[in-house]
Amino acid sequence: MKNEADLLVKYAERESVRSRARFMATLAEIRHRADPRVIAAEAAENLLGRANHLLDTTTTTVRSRPALSLGGLAAFVIAVGLRVWVAKGKKDSNAT
Repeated sequence: MKNEADLLVKYAERESVRSRARFMATLAEIRHRADPRVIAAEAAENLLGRANHLLDTTTTTVRSRPALSLGGLAAFVIAVGLRVWVAKGKKDSNAT
């Protein structure tokens, strides 16, 4: 009976040590991830990955459909030009 109780106590102590080690590791990970430098680095890495994916997708689309891509580019240039022209017109009318 005493041996069984001793074994149960030893087992509980080992589990306590393991649980404490897992808790401390988790706490260290949280502290690491909460560091503003780590957050900024992860955000920059994520942004770079998305930009590379967008560039790859755009390159693939342009190669597969050059006429459609040129039409889209022309529409974009026209839209930007109209926006600048309208803004310039409002600025000129406000000046007088």
